[in-house]
Amino acid sequence: MGNQFKETFGSWVQAIGTVLSAIANTPTLVPEEETATNLDVVGNVLQGTGNAVIADGEEAFTLDQIGSAIQAIGNSTVITGLIGDFSDETKQILVVDGNFIQALGGGVSAADITENSPAEGINIVGNILQAVGNSLQALAGIIDLKSGDQDLSAGQGYGNQGNTSLGGQGYGSLGYGDEGNGNKGNGEGQLDSQSIQVLGSWIQAIGAILTLIAQLISNESGESGSES
Repeated sequence: MGNQFKETFGSWVQAIGTVLSAIANTPTLVPEEETATNLDVVGNVLQGTGNAVIADGEEAFTLDQIGSAIQAIGNSTVITGLIGDFSDETKQILVVDGNFIQALGGGVSAADITENSPAEGINIVGNILQAVGNSLQALAGIIDLKSGDQDLSAGQGYGNQGNTSLGGQGYGSLGYGDEGNGNKGNGEGQLDSQSIQVLGSWIQAIGAILTLIAQLISNESGESGSES
């Protein structure tokens, strides 16, 4: 398997994974929490696989290779938080940490400037957007963690506590559970966290699509150069 093929294949898989996760984190598109969580897991598995393949496709030891490897670690951490057999708070912390790790990886990849070309510029913008998107998702998770602590200290329960604490992935912030869809007083902070989560997910998805486009442009440029 050639390195160019690995990078292209990995970019496709990563882009598909980020879009799936963004869809999963948008309640208007996927209203059922269990379905959304399962789709988010699939999305992160694809992202992690894509990042690992991209890293393996790098010909030399580069910042882009390191960044892709870091992002793959971040995806694995998020997956652990989504499906791991831990307390709700620990799951949420793992998801937040995983998003921060992905943001770090995106920043490292964006710093890898090897040539002055349109493809390189698009790739940098794409990686920056992914880092921003992951940071926003981590921020949403932190807001939910703080909201959960406040609710516990006030002795207020909103349906299924496990669903609430996983609000960093979009649905806990709505408070799905025994008390309904969470529109009965979960508080403005958690509704804001949901908006931040959705925004961050789609910004990350757009960034991944841009890095895919950059890879495709780079492939075309390479083929044109070899023909001439």
